[in-house]
Amino acid sequence: MSASHIPANHWGQLAAGGEPERQDGLPPDIATHIKALAAPDSEPVPAETLLWVRAKIREYVNGMRALDEVMNLAPSAAQRDWRTVDRFEARNAWLVRAFELIDGTKEYSRCVELGKHIDTFQEVFWPDWEDRALPPEDTTPLRCALFFAFKFGNGVVPHGWVQLKKIVQEHATASCTSSILLHVHADTYDQP
Repeated sequence: MSASHIPANHWGQLAAGGEPERQDGLPPDIATHIKALAAPDSEPVPAETLLWVRAKIREYVNGMRALDEVMNLAPSAAQRDWRTVDRFEARNAWLVRAFELIDGTKEYSRCVELGKHIDTFQEVFWPDWEDRALPPEDTTPLRCALFFAFKFGNGVVPHGWVQLKKIVQEHATASCTSSILLHVHADTYDQP
């Protein structure tokens, strides 16, 4: 059995649905510039993106502020860093996928069961799989989902039923598949 049984895009990321152009935590104009800059070298960079980069570099050099702050990539006190938001949403989307793979009709009992699977995965599988780009091809769909949840969570995944229930309820329609972070780091997850 391969990991291909989980709906995914061509980077091996969860196909969780949602609005394809939505970017939580990153303004749309900046998201457009970042996508253009992260595109393959064979694609031309739009003139407005080059002007944006040039203006922001000048502002950085003249203002002595951090580059991510000048480019509006630094978080304000009231918001998370957009990279953290994207990884957090991706982790939660994979947790929702793992939840969907657990049989049962009661949300509570499925969250408790998922918590047990997370504990087992963390103790038994994650230490050996942590440095892998992809889970083993013969793994179960549930372990595959947990692998990516741990990958996007940097090895930290909630396992308490209350927190899992909140994630399942709030992120059932997660939209991380268009995440800029996932696009920029896609090569990490498309290597066998």
